[in-house]
Amino acid sequence: MENVRNLIEASFPDVKNFKKEIDVKIECLENARSFWSECYRVTLTPKNAEIMYKVVSPLFIKVSRISDTNSCLDADNEEENTKILLKLSERETQFLNDFRNFDFKNFPIPRNFLAIDIDLDKTPGGLVSEDLSGFAKSVQYIPGFTDSQMLQILRALAGFHFSVLSKSNEILWENYENSLYDADYINMLYNDTLDLENIVPDQFAGKIQSIKHIFNTDSVRIAQESDKLQNMPEVLSHNDLNSSNILWNTENGKIAGFIDFQHLARGSIVFDIIRLLTLGLSVEKRRENTIRYLQFYYDSLAELLGDELNFTFEQLLLSFHTHFGFVSATTLFGCYYYYKMYNEDSINLAEKQNSSSDAQEILNRALGIIEDIEKLRK
Repeated sequence: MENVRNLIEASFPDVKNFKKEIDVKIECLENARSFWSECYRVTLTPKNAEIMYKVVSPLFIKVSRISDTNSCLDADNEEENTKILLKLSERETQFLNDFRNFDFKNFPIPRNFLAIDIDLDKTPGGLVSEDLSGFAKSVQYIPGFTDSQMLQILRALAGFHFSVLSKSNEILWENYENSLYDADYINMLYNDTLDLENIVPDQFAGKIQSIKHIFNTDSVRIAQESDKLQNMPEVLSHNDLNSSNILWNTENGKIAGFIDFQHLARGSIVFDIIRLLTLGLSVEKRRENTIRYLQFYYDSLAELLGDELNFTFEQLLLSFHTHFGFVSATTLFGCYYYYKMYNEDSINLAEKQNSSSDAQEILNRALGIIEDIEKLRK
């Protein structure tokens, strides 16, 4: 807990004698949706009115240390996962510091007060942000997003992309290379996802092996070259935009905030859209509504960019199909671990009252993705 206290104090340097002036309550969050990092909720209570406005409470704190969820589900690879976590934490720290005073259009992000790497001044790495849990929450993986929610997300994503494209000349793009997706990481995605063939052989025997081509260790370069050939713009991609990383206002149903930018990198304009549709919707709803959702996104971006929009809807659709396999490599990896979460007794998930049917729905989405990858290859 001392590491957490140090992060809190560093977030509010204007408060002198912090330990004497502020009562601190720290709660470790046992939330299975935090796959990588330890997370805490902190309540600060000033002891006098003079410093009440110098702090913010409650706070959400993420520490660069492997979570219990990760250790439980992948105990044999803690050293490897710790190295990955440090990369992820560095990227989120970079983003929050680079864009601390920037407002993305229609794309709210909780206020961040501190984001530091693990080796700075011997302070533990982590981030300190406002906690929105008093009025906002994420939706469950299953059933996922409603139609209204998906339209809100796509409108927000168009605003995010508009802001990035408008600021493109000022962004230090070299800080946002997709360096995480190296050969070791891609091989890890494949080897872990391949385990679906062992744990549910009646549904997945040979399925992951049949699409091994999407786990190409040169995928990042291929994706970048595809966008150049298709004259599609490059943006910043969240790369982990699933239901747990979008918070909704419980009173008005609007998006309250987007969180967890550990995977953020330069990439295609369709990366996050593909991930949203494949993870956030049933196979039937995704297939039925893909064109409509892409058109809504395109129209939303066109409304913001006006004459500066330099690609057609047909180009967007082609890009969606081109990158579907690459993005689905991480989506299938996610499905594998979500399935394990639903079937692991030691992990606390609010959704577990329907664990059997929900776990099968996760598998259905994975099977639907595989079917569509095979169709696109033909």
